[in-house]
Amino acid sequence: MMKPAAKSLVPYYNEAVIQLGFVAFFAMSFPFAPLFSFFTNLLEIKIKLQHIGTYGRRNVAENASGIGNWMAIMSFVSYFAIPCNTLILLVCRFPSVPAGFHQDLDDLEFKEKSVLTQYLENRDSNYWNRANIIFLAVCIEHIVIALKIVIALIIPDVPFKVQEDEFRRQKVEDKVQRELLELKYAGNHETFDDEMNRLQREAAKIVESDMRAREEAEVESVGDVSVNKQAVKAA
Repeated sequence: MMKPAAKSLVPYYNEAVIQLGFVAFFAMSFPFAPLFSFFTNLLEIKIKLQHIGTYGRRNVAENASGIGNWMAIMSFVSYFAIPCNTLILLVCRFPSVPAGFHQDLDDLEFKEKSVLTQYLENRDSNYWNRANIIFLAVCIEHIVIALKIVIALIIPDVPFKVQEDEFRRQKVEDKVQRELLELKYAGNHETFDDEMNRLQREAAKIVESDMRAREEAEVESVGDVSVNKQAVKAA
């Protein structure tokens, strides 16, 4: 017996968005996470296709113009991941004291500082103090956000080939509609709507003629009654 089709796609979208959040938020901590996510998604696509084609019923097709609010959620994740990764790069360090113990940031040894701080202090320890390092991190964050916005504006949401096909399809539909109208007027053909309108007009005329006939019959009957009354009075 085949498994019934899923009634909602929310669990699938939820799983994808959670995976996107883990990959985007902690990419700086584990740079190989996107690569592993890519391979696991390929495997999951193959498994789900086999499940749909062999073990489960086909889902009911529904019209949709997009993925709804999930697009806004993924957009928020992609934007919020930039400052999150910048903060990880800036503050994640290698403390020598056990977890939970207080440690003054001004008394940190060189090996206890973050990777970014160690790299910049190796270049110039006099210039790269804490304020300059934080300012650099904020600049990098804004540059990456601006670059993301520019790339999003450059890459269209709908490919040019799809836009061209949609435009061509609309032109073809308009042309076919004009040709059908020309054939209709040239050959005195009627469309379904025209035939329905004609039948309604004919039915209205029949009803109107019946009503007139009934009114005339009533008038004649009233006239006959009055004549009979006058004859009785005369007699």
